Amino acid sequence: MSEFTINGWGKSVTVSFPDDMTEKGPEAFALVYNYEPVLIDEDENEYDNPDDEATFALNKVIGFVLEVIRQAEVQNARDLAVQTARDEVAEQMEQISVSIEEL
Repeated sequence: MSEFTINGWGKSVTVSFPDDMTEKGPEAFALVYNYEPVLIDEDENEYDNPDDEATFALNKVIGFVLEVIRQAEVQNARDLAVQTARDEVAEQMEQISVSIEEL
């Protein structure tokens, strides 16, 4: 049996795989996210990817978590900016007076 565990936010999550499925997770991430075992540098030289498939997969999981946090922070900032603008416009609108007279 193989497993990986994530601890965070007061929780512990363990995903366990039977031995014959140990490589399924890393292989799946490698396939879906186009893992390349050999990379090419800016001078067109080939070199071995320093990350194996398992490290690549874990980096994708970490990247997902960080991206969700980033998106939430951007959304919070956007929501705050929109609310601030609405409040400012509402305040400005209160300064406008309109009177209509019959001619």
